[in-house]
Amino acid sequence: SAPLKEASIESFPIPPSTEDSTTVIMLDTCVILAGALLLDPAIVMLVVGAGALIGELSRRRPGQRIVANTAQMVLQAGVAGLIVLLANGSSPDATRLSAMGIGVIVVAGVAMHIVNSLAIATIIYHDEGGPFLSIWAPMLHCFDLGQRLGHMSQWALALIAVVLVDAH
Repeated sequence: SAPLKEASIESFPIPPSTEDSTTVIMLDTCVILAGALLLDPAIVMLVVGAGALIGELSRRRPGQRIVANTAQMVLQAGVAGLIVLLANGSSPDATRLSAMGIGVIVVAGVAMHIVNSLAIATIIYHDEGGPFLSIWAPMLHCFDLGQRLGHMSQWALALIAVVLVDAH
């Protein structure tokens, strides 16, 4: 198994990331979405907020950045939880592999992306100014196949996690 792992790492290396890099692999969307599919929105927001805050504090970032990044994650959890709750009534249980369940995952995932990009664009607009739409529109990645596939793969990972948790 070790030679196979080494061969795959050599064949498909992940480029080193920087603060400005788009190659940073983030799996926060799938964790937040899986939580929203399994738990009450308030609990998901609290857990995501606490986790984001701990992560930000451990990186020793400036206070404003800690608050902004934590709030951004909580907003994503809130919108995903609200969509799941509205779609499923009073019980946030979207673990069924139905057209409705898949639709809820897609709508929640898209809404999370929109909220995330709006939050980032708002911060940039506040710090640097300029036309808001020209800041926000490129962040939507509407025509970037790689970004769209990355988001959809995270939605799929969330669904897999939910199905596995539901099966046990």
